[in-house]
Amino acid sequence: MSTNQTPASRDHKHGPGETESAVKDGKSPPNHPIFDAIKSGMLVPVQTAAEDGPSVFSLRDDKGHTPAHWACLGGHTVILRFILDNKGPVDEASNNELGARPIHWACVNGHVAIVDILLQAGVSIDVVDNKGCTPLIVAAQYGHTMLAGYLMGKGARLQIVDRDGDNALHWAAFKGRNLTTWS
Repeated sequence: MSTNQTPASRDHKHGPGETESAVKDGKSPPNHPIFDAIKSGMLVPVQTAAEDGPSVFSLRDDKGHTPAHWACLGGHTVILRFILDNKGPVDEASNNELGARPIHWACVNGHVAIVDILLQAGVSIDVVDNKGCTPLIVAAQYGHTMLAGYLMGKGARLQIVDRDGDNALHWAAFKGRNLTTWS
């Protein structure tokens, strides 16, 4: 570690429990039905909510996250494809301090299929949030070795470091993962 802190003592939360203050941008009603529909994981309620038009996929919840963030966190491949089919954004950062993108949220829960869809849609494999974390670093932080192996196989750069100077291998070692899977 580059500081006297361990990785766990630094706040690198990428999921919905982030500690940033809520965003009120005046454009997005925080209780729009699209968010609950996506969280349910069922396509029909999402299709119903999308009857308002494809712009519904550009809305932000009260913490600044897009519908794509929630589809990726939940591993909802069919919903993510529906968002893509309707030209919804799938690579926008959250409007908050961390600035995580949907691919980071997919990595929190180890959703390889979601990450694959996002990469096929043109999302950068090495995109960083405001703390310098790449999808590979997030996968390592949350102990998802299968996803980390997938990302490395697709060309993720292992040498990228976060804002504190730690790379994915540092995080894997800290989390006690089998380092032979990282070679």
